Amino acid sequence: MLILAAGASSRMKECKPLLPWEGVTLVEHAIQQGLTTEEKLDIYVVLGHQYEEIKKKIDHTPCFIINHTGWKKGVGTSISYGVKSIIKNNPKTEAILITLIDQPLIKVEYYNRLVDNFFKFNQIVCTSYVESIGIPSIFPKKYFNELIQLNRDVGAKKILNKHQTVILTHSFAEVLKDLDTPEMYEEIYRKYGA
Repeated sequence: MLILAAGASSRMKECKPLLPWEGVTLVEHAIQQGLTTEEKLDIYVVLGHQYEEIKKKIDHTPCFIINHTGWKKGVGTSISYGVKSIIKNNPKTEAILITLIDQPLIKVEYYNRLVDNFFKFNQIVCTSYVESIGIPSIFPKKYFNELIQLNRDVGAKKILNKHQTVILTHSFAEVLKDLDTPEMYEEIYRKYGA
């Protein structure tokens, strides 16, 4: 599992990975979800902005911490750098589940569904939004080179749109809201995260 947590969260005006959620931080919560999947996953976290502060919070967790110094170039570079780091650490990796720290309502059961569908169909498995598709998604090994070629602020969506995919729809639409602004975070936190 590759957890993306490198950006500056400029619209949030705070360090998003360190915001509280269910007694821990958003980044710790994302790691916890990944560690409890039915299929044992190695957890990699891509950090960049405020690397040292976030690293201190997650050093105790059984995850691989990736320091992406080029994080300012955009989410595409974070995905690329993360995939390269995973392959270097474990060349036998057959697939990578990519997810975000700012969708804390996605629980382990949904990740289990993604993994089950990957094993069933052996192709890209992604998530359906109202008008698009996106991550959390699982990419088989044959797409790693395309992920590595991502750059700037372009994420994995263009790869998802280019290839045949298994598309899952989460039954609870609010789960897929990104926590991009203080208002959005406060609303969702009051309902679910306190």
